[in-house]
Amino acid sequence: MSGTLCNTLPSGYGHHGSIGVPYVTVRLLCRIARSHASAIFRRWLLLPEDGMAAAFTGAAVYVSVAEQPARLALDDKALLREWQPSYKRGAAMQGSIAIVACVLGLIAWWQTGVAGFLAGAVAIILPWPWTLLVMMPTNRLLEAMKVEADNPQARSMIVKWGKMHLVRVALGALATIAFVWASHPS
Repeated sequence: MSGTLCNTLPSGYGHHGSIGVPYVTVRLLCRIARSHASAIFRRWLLLPEDGMAAAFTGAAVYVSVAEQPARLALDDKALLREWQPSYKRGAAMQGSIAIVACVLGLIAWWQTGVAGFLAGAVAIILPWPWTLLVMMPTNRLLEAMKVEADNPQARSMIVKWGKMHLVRVALGALATIAFVWASHPS
């Protein structure tokens, strides 16, 4: 903002109330963007891999601390009925966030040479092989179960799935820490 919009406003434009609130708002935002206090704000805007990794981690934490305990309070049929569509939606969301964050991290590493960006990129993409190699057998068995049928093993498998999911939480947190560390060199 400070390098584009702020410099395009004509001097004197909007003074004495001719433009009003929008002009004042833009001017105020320009001052904030230029101030020393906004250095962290500007840095976050320039480093989206931090935000993507944090979004991945936040979603993974939400599943572990809110969604999984709530679903485990359901009866067995409702438990499986809730897990199946939730897993499909979550996999699509977290998988795509991980890829975008990894690509952004690799670009940041390539542009800066800061190893923390590479570490973050690797950590944020590691949930993919973890899911494909370790979790996928459990995922496939749970996906194949018929909700209408009795599935006495569904509960224990979903509990196991929740424990394996904690690895994704840890990897997302490590990626976020690595990106933040890399973006704030001392």
